[in-house]
Amino acid sequence: MKEINEKQFCKDIYDFVKEHIDEVKDSYDYLGFKNSEDMLNQILNDYDIATWAFFELMNWGLTVNYLAKFSIEVNDSFNE
Repeated sequence: MKEINEKQFCKDIYDFVKEHIDEVKDSYDYLGFKNSEDMLNQILNDYDIATWAFFELMNWGLTVNYLAKFSIEVNDSFNE
């Protein structure tokens, strides 16, 4: 399995969230940030926060469940 480039992952998630920043459903305070700039800065500079944004924010925190669009569903018939 290929190792993840954490810096690139952070940048990719930062770019995605920045592009969809107007779709954030909850307050930044509720999400644990001061404002949108604070959230974006933490996503860009902290791999754990970028991972949270990918698995959580992109799942339930935006107006669209983008995580579902980027995930592969387990399919029992795949191995048949």
